Amino acid sequence: MPAAVTVQWNRHRAHATSAGRRSRRRLQVGAAAALVGILLALGGGWAGASSGVVVKEPQYGFSLTLPADWKPVPLDGSDVTALLNAATHDDPALTNALKGQISAAASKGMKVFAVGPIVGSSVPNLNVIVSSSAGAPTGRAFAPAALVQAKIEFAELAASHVKASVVDNRMGHVAQVTYELSAKNLGTEFGEQYYLQHKAYLEIVTITTSNPAGTRADAQLIVNSWRW
Repeated sequence: MPAAVTVQWNRHRAHATSAGRRSRRRLQVGAAAALVGILLALGGGWAGASSGVVVKEPQYGFSLTLPADWKPVPLDGSDVTALLNAATHDDPALTNALKGQISAAASKGMKVFAVGPIVGSSVPNLNVIVSSSAGAPTGRAFAPAALVQAKIEFAELAASHVKASVVDNRMGHVAQVTYELSAKNLGTEFGEQYYLQHKAYLEIVTITTSNPAGTRADAQLIVNSWRW
C-alpha cells in the first residue's frame, strides 16, 4: 500500500479511532466489569445454557457459533430486566444503572456480547464491535494497516505480551492481536482480537478469558464457526 495512503488513513483514524478505540477497549473492559457482579450473583446459572448457540447479525453479514455453555447477552436493555433484577435483588436504581451501561455499549457500536461459564471470579466473554469502513484501506491492504493502529493503541493501554500478525482464516485476510491486559477489579485478561473488513463495515472481534490456553481454544472455535 502506498505510504501516502497509509499516512492519510492513519491521520484520519487518529481522530476518528485512536481515541475511539481506546474508549472502545475501555468499553469492552467496562462492559465486562459491569456484568461481572451480575454473573457472580447468579452463580452457576449459566451451566444449563444451551451449547453451541448460533449468533446471527444479518445486517452486518456474519454469524458465529458460541462455545458450549456460552450465552449471548442482549444489548437492547429490555430483555435483560429479569436478569438484572435477580442480580440486584430488585434494586431499581442499580438495575437502571446497569441497563444504562448495556444500552451505552450498544450505542457505541457493540453488536454482540456473550459470556461463558464463570471460572472463579472470571467471566470469559466475547464482543463484536462494528463501525463504518469509510476512510480505511481496502482489500489486502487493510490488515497490515490495522496492525499498525492496533500496536499503537495497545501500547497506550499498557498491554503486555502483545503479538500481532496478519492471518488468513474463515474471517478472511485479517489482523490478529493477542495480549495480556490488567484491569482493575478484573485481574489479568488474556485476549485475542481480530480486525476484519467486510463490505461497508469494520468488525473488531475480541475474546477474553482468565488464561491464554482458554482464550486460544475459544477464539479458534469462534473463528472456525464464522460465516459471512
